[in-house]
Amino acid sequence: MELKKRVTISGSRRLSNYIITIILSLGSLGFLGAGLLSYIGKLTSIIFFPQGLIMTFYGLVGLVLSLYLGLTILWRVGEGFNEFNLETEKIRIFRYGFPGRSRSINIELNLKEVESVKLEVEPRRTLYLRLKGKRQFPLTNEFEPTPLAQIEEEAAELARFLKVPVEGLP
Repeated sequence: MELKKRVTISGSRRLSNYIITIILSLGSLGFLGAGLLSYIGKLTSIIFFPQGLIMTFYGLVGLVLSLYLGLTILWRVGEGFNEFNLETEKIRIFRYGFPGRSRSINIELNLKEVESVKLEVEPRRTLYLRLKGKRQFPLTNEFEPTPLAQIEEEAAELARFLKVPVEGLP
């Protein structure tokens, strides 16, 4: 019998985030370039005030957003794992956060505190670990779309492993 189970969480390092960051960066550079070229007079088809000024502003805002998204990818925000150990009767939930004093989030729980595995389908497909005292910890990435059959299978498998019931199955 398997005594230890570890589930890896991808966090912000997803293909969609890379694509969005690249597209946002390129679009922002285009807006910023067009705005600045209209300011120095090289682009005569766009008047600097108000069109060029607004394009420059949008370009700067887009660059700041793409920098933020790029840094969350670089810093691996949200990445981590869920570890369930039947031998030590401990559950460890680990995630990376933003740099600083609390860069890593490490939660250790006693296996005896677990009441059930909860599956929430609406508004997002999320798997929770439900503890005594009505506390619940999310185990899956809320922003990663998971097929219903797959998340149902994950919930049933985890519940079998922990020997607890599953809540919320349709």
